Amino acid sequence: MSEFRPRRTHKKSRGGCRQCKSRHIKCDELDPGSRANTVASSPTLLHARDRHMFNLEHMSLLFNITSNPAGFIKCDEPSGAVISDIIECALKNQYVMDQLLALSALQSSLQHPENSANLRLLSIQLQGRALSLHNASAAKLSASRMLPRFMFSMLLAYALLHDTLSSSQLGISTFIEKLGDFLQLIQLELDPKHSQSVSPEAEDDLKGLESMLTGASAEQPSLSSCRNAVTALKIAHTLYQKHRQHRGLRTQAQAAFLIYTPLDFVDALRERQPEALVILAYYGILLSKCRDFWVVGDAGKRLIRLVESNLSPEWDRYLELPRQIALEQPNSS
Repeated sequence: MSEFRPRRTHKKSRGGCRQCKSRHIKCDELDPGSRANTVASSPTLLHARDRHMFNLEHMSLLFNITSNPAGFIKCDEPSGAVISDIIECALKNQYVMDQLLALSALQSSLQHPENSANLRLLSIQLQGRALSLHNASAAKLSASRMLPRFMFSMLLAYALLHDTLSSSQLGISTFIEKLGDFLQLIQLELDPKHSQSVSPEAEDDLKGLESMLTGASAEQPSLSSCRNAVTALKIAHTLYQKHRQHRGLRTQAQAAFLIYTPLDFVDALRERQPEALVILAYYGILLSKCRDFWVVGDAGKRLIRLVESNLSPEWDRYLELPRQIALEQPNSS
């Protein structure tokens, strides 16, 4: 009689894939076939992990910031200390890090024109990821989240400002629409007390605009918005002159015009009102004074040239000062 051999018990896989369990075999998760079952069935998991990954290219963007903090952001405090604070916040909040790297990629695209297209694409991708993560966390608003949200907004504003100013290369229509979109994001109501603190120098610099508006038809519907825009421009010029010795504040003065300019001024630009276009050229003067900030660069000169090409010769007398500034300004490196 042959020896009876008991049937070997089968060891079921407790932690294997579903396919191996259904076949009652031990799952070797190191086997490519089994591993594919678990990984390929979870593309959303892969996508979620990928969203939180950084590579060597991202690290080079961070190095671009830390190696020259003064060139990255204009401020009156030691630039290195400011950048350290931003990075410390970014290390705890990925959407801040993504936006910081997006801005660095944007700056790098100007420094390395041979790789500009790739760097701009990377900047767009990082900014898109930053916005997605920021919006997902917006519902969890708390005191501890105010600082990262502020830093994110500041970095995003720089990127959008550069995008708006750069769009002048694409024609007047594109620039006006970009400007309108940007103003909607940063718009603040003008406090009357600000208009009372305009410096005599700013009044003198912009007297050509006052003369132009005085001679305009009183029935012109956009006249009020143009006057308010001139007031905003006077405030911006006053801030620049007041902080002329402070690199950071004088550079940020150009933003005052955008913050306080009424939205209906954009409507006047859309209608190609000559007075509104001339005011835009005078804003180009202020931008030219802030050209050492890479976010601005040659935008002032380009804007003046753009306005000049969209006005008839009868408006040349109002463009003498902007045209002179454009001729004197060398191209930024």
